Amino acid sequence: SRGALAPDWLDVLAMRLSGAAAANAIYRLGLGSGVYHSRAGFGHSSVSVAKRLGMVAAVNHSAAHPLFFEFLRANSGRFPADGERPNVGFFWSSIWRDIDRADVIIVDSRFVLESCVRAGADRSRLRLVYEGVDDEFLRYLPPQPEPRIGGSGRFLFAGSFCVSKGAEVLLKALSQSQGTYSIRVAGDVDAQTKADMRDLLGDPRLTFLG
Repeated sequence: SRGALAPDWLDVLAMRLSGAAAANAIYRLGLGSGVYHSRAGFGHSSVSVAKRLGMVAAVNHSAAHPLFFEFLRANSGRFPADGERPNVGFFWSSIWRDIDRADVIIVDSRFVLESCVRAGADRSRLRLVYEGVDDEFLRYLPPQPEPRIGGSGRFLFAGSFCVSKGAEVLLKALSQSQGTYSIRVAGDVDAQTKADMRDLLGDPRLTFLG
């Protein structure tokens, strides 16, 4: 933690304060049974308090396991080979400790589940719950025409446009394509992405909506 950046310290401090406030609420409300559910990183002391009072602690985590998160970003989605030990920073170490406290780890994709198993999490503690669209909902949508497949296409990217969301892969594919594709981005572009991909971000087929 000695080499941690100031923003990481602030993030972890905020999450610990959130956990302390939740722990106080558990005591104040007199909770002592049932399930205590928190987001990985925001539980901290509240998870230990809930377990001590007899509650089952469930934590949900929707990204790669903290052991691999930065490594995957730096290596284009490749998991470390045998003998490679990823360096885990202060921020992700804090989230990792929070995950380890839980009785049940709720993940939202097979990829996240696989990363947790690779990191040594007991498979019996993992529960895969997709955060997708209920299939029943699809029955109520009006019929849609078949998608056109040709030499052009329009795409919409909604969300934070950054390395961990595949921005670099998308931009490189766009730069190598000769097709008449256009991509609109609705969301934030972080400063690091702007600095690292200045040339790629200048592609005229790319439009930023804010």
